Amino acid sequence: MQRKKPSIARRLVSGVLALGLLASPMTAWATEYPPSEVLDMTSFVEQLPSESQVAFVEEQQEQIPEEAQVASMPPQQESVEQDAQQEENSSVDSEAQQLVTPSADYEAEQPVVQSESEQPQDVSVEESQPVEAAAPQQELTLDKDQLKALLEETLWMGDKDEAQIQQLAQQLEQLAQMPLTQDQTQDAELQELLSQLANAQVAVEDMRLAWQAQREGWLDELPQTGKENSWRYQNGERTTLDLGLDLPEGVSTFSVGGKWGIDVSHHQGTIDWQAVKNAGIDFAIVRLGYGDDLTNQDDRQWHANVAACERLGIPYGVYLYSYAVTSEMAVSEAAHALRLLQGHRPQLPVYYDLEENRQLVVGNSGLAELARIFCTTMEAAGYKAGVYASLNWWQYYLTDPIFENWSRWVAEWRSSCSYTGRYELWQYTDNGRIAGISGAVDMNYWYGNDWQIAVPQPTGLAAWGTTQGNEIQWNAVAGASHYRVYRKEAGGSWRMLADVTSTGYLDTKAVSGTQYYYSVAAAKRENGANRWSVYDTIGAAAMYVARPTGLRASQSGAKIDVSWNAVAGASHYRVYRKEAGGNWRMLEDVTSTSYADTNVKSGVQYQYSVAAAKKTSTGNVWSGYDTTGVSAVYVAMPTDIKVSQDNNRVTVNWSKVAGATHYRVYRKEANGNWRMLGDVTSNSYTDASVKSGVQYSYTVSAAKKIGGVNYWSGYNTTGVSLLHIAVPAQVKVSQDNNRVTVSWNAVAGATHYRVYRKEAGGNWRMLGDVTSLRYVDTDVKSGVEYAYSVAAAKKTNTGNTWSGYDATGSSLVHMAMPTQITMERGEQTVTIRWSAVSGATHYRVYRKEAGGNWRMLGDVVSTGYIDSTAKPGVQYSYSVAAAKKTSTGNHWSGYDAAGVGLPQPSGLKVSKETEGVSLNWNAVEGATHYRVYRKEAGGNWRMLGDVTSTSYLDTTAKAGVAYSYTISAANKTSQGNYWSGYDSVGVPVA
Repeated sequence: MQRKKPSIARRLVSGVLALGLLASPMTAWATEYPPSEVLDMTSFVEQLPSESQVAFVEEQQEQIPEEAQVASMPPQQESVEQDAQQEENSSVDSEAQQLVTPSADYEAEQPVVQSESEQPQDVSVEESQPVEAAAPQQELTLDKDQLKALLEETLWMGDKDEAQIQQLAQQLEQLAQMPLTQDQTQDAELQELLSQLANAQVAVEDMRLAWQAQREGWLDELPQTGKENSWRYQNGERTTLDLGLDLPEGVSTFSVGGKWGIDVSHHQGTIDWQAVKNAGIDFAIVRLGYGDDLTNQDDRQWHANVAACERLGIPYGVYLYSYAVTSEMAVSEAAHALRLLQGHRPQLPVYYDLEENRQLVVGNSGLAELARIFCTTMEAAGYKAGVYASLNWWQYYLTDPIFENWSRWVAEWRSSCSYTGRYELWQYTDNGRIAGISGAVDMNYWYGNDWQIAVPQPTGLAAWGTTQGNEIQWNAVAGASHYRVYRKEAGGSWRMLADVTSTGYLDTKAVSGTQYYYSVAAAKRENGANRWSVYDTIGAAAMYVARPTGLRASQSGAKIDVSWNAVAGASHYRVYRKEAGGNWRMLEDVTSTSYADTNVKSGVQYQYSVAAAKKTSTGNVWSGYDTTGVSAVYVAMPTDIKVSQDNNRVTVNWSKVAGATHYRVYRKEANGNWRMLGDVTSNSYTDASVKSGVQYSYTVSAAKKIGGVNYWSGYNTTGVSLLHIAVPAQVKVSQDNNRVTVSWNAVAGATHYRVYRKEAGGNWRMLGDVTSLRYVDTDVKSGVEYAYSVAAAKKTNTGNTWSGYDATGSSLVHMAMPTQITMERGEQTVTIRWSAVSGATHYRVYRKEAGGNWRMLGDVVSTGYIDSTAKPGVQYSYSVAAAKKTSTGNHWSGYDAAGVGLPQPSGLKVSKETEGVSLNWNAVEGATHYRVYRKEAGGNWRMLGDVTSTSYLDTTAKAGVAYSYTISAANKTSQGNYWSGYDSVGVPVA
């Protein structure tokens, strides 16, 4: 359908408005309609008969001064008038007919009332003429021809934008509100038109919503009602307007080279397909459904129609009516088609029906994208794809080159198709008649070069269960290039398994115990595409029962336990046994997945195997069984297990088992599970991975190795227990002040410890038990080498559990600390002396300043040292350590951390006196004079003065100030003063 030109009335008025010629006002029908519903100038002129429209424009032109006409006359006026005349004489008079017809008394020359905004702006008040009173208003009635014209316009609403759709909706509403005359209420044709008017309003409202949704971004929320709104449907009803598209009288004029067919949906109701076939129909296009992949949007007659075509051998294609306006919706529609196509192989393409008006809001590129998603999805599934649309859509909307990739189906209801592009299918009428269908039906011709000839369905289909899955076989189809195997479960849907070139297939993915049905379709490769046969929708049944896996056999006590993995769907199992070199014999049928064989002999090798079965109404379906089986040998369990510990290890011993080649040792903690420690060939095992304070149990299993396979005995599940206590680690010895201190790390779980000592060459003897991690040995002699060791114990309700102890121990040569240290100050030196230490080979002298750290002065072998580096005015302290040199190095005593030096004064007393603050302190032996210090609260110490006495009077103290005082002693020599320290806290005034 070509795009329509503007009506003659619109073109005339557009020319008049362009010239500024509409001078007289237009009387509004304000008595019946509010101002918002008054028709505009164009609509008013459209109401006039075609011959009156030109006269009206001429009358308006006469009311404009000639000079104004000339001044504003555009060059296009003449062409406008010529076009108007051509329109008047054209065959499209229906487009120029009036929308609303006044009653018989209404005069076409009635003045027009314009709004204020439409009043001429270049006419002064003095020049304007008074307006005569308007004639009485006459009641408006509906005109049938006008209604037909507007209804036809709604069929091509795809050409309109959002504003034009809104205007069309308003025009429809105005017509719907028009009163009817008595005669009109009896007019059957008018009543039918009014019914169509209601449908047209629904269609226009749907388009208006689509434009709004497109603008506001909610296209995917538009409802899919199943009531089509397109160029041939409105509100789901076929339009019955006479559009000049009558069914041709015969088909001989356009049937050359084509095949004759129909397209059907639920609109045709129940069809007698045998009658259709007898009428000579070559093919049918069957509707799948519409819109998204929802079962309630499947075509109600789809299953019946496609089943009949396949049953009667009528070649068919399919189509899906699209509502898609987004990519996501197109994906869903493709899924909808594929769901319904399961098990079906149409000979003609799968068509995408693009005709819903709302789809036009996405534009040409959007329509191309919707088609691309749908058609490529169909092609990926092995179907030929195509697109259905009207001639108008193909000419103006479906113009993207991408459509060259798919079959075109053109709808143009006339005696020949005027589409100039390539197409394979032509729908030439919607008003066809064919035997077997009551009512009208769409008729088509196929002109494609690749008319698909049906491929024969494979025969001889058979299926059965094997040990690996279900085997399917069928007879070859002549000319078939390959086959497609389908499978379904009872009550399920057919699903493709694989494409194969042979006539057999093994389904290794079948689930054991599940009843399956299998079917096969054949394919022929023609013109670069696959042509598929249909397949048997009943199929061949088969059930596969898997052979049990995970078969295990092991000794448990005096029996052999056999177990296996459950087989899906199995109802019971059969256990078989044989001895080496013997034959399989059945032991028993069980419903569980384990069996205990108590009829065994020690030292005999047995083999076991299991078969699974599913019980059905026709008997048991058995799997096979492993003819190799698994082996087991009965081996006696080890006895007389004993455990002991020493040096952070636990040793396990047991009696040998006759015939055993090796053993496996297990361990568990209290309330834990048995875990394997290791395999040994002897009857002893040392566990070095123990933790102190942990209760362990041990047990042992014996094994016999035959042919590279180990056969294990059971083991005592109680085991033999032992509480492991670790030997204390990091035993350290140190000495000071004529004592030896022994220390060690804590042992987990230990409640107390025992300390041992021995002299070089002697024996260990216990010193004592302690709960701490330290022991002080005061019974030591200087110069004697001692070794110390420690054992840990945990006290339980059965007594003490002792660890071992390090038999080497940690050694130390005890050296007594020098005593009777004296310090004598000379003129330039300080002489230090001390008493000799038994066993000492030399001594080390230390010195420190007040508040400092001890620093070594030097080593001497005598019992005296002269410090020639002492400085005057500095307070020093001295200390001495003794050492014994052995083959392992020097062994040092400690030293007196207090040292020997001039002591600081003590006994300071501070009191307030009348003259000041009085200070008194004790004399320091050796001091020649003293220095007095004072500070205020929060301040620093400041010197007040030096005195030789043990008292001082501070006359500079101020009343109300908090003072503190301290004293330092000095020994004056020729080299300077040697000062003691002083109390840094001081004594406050009392």
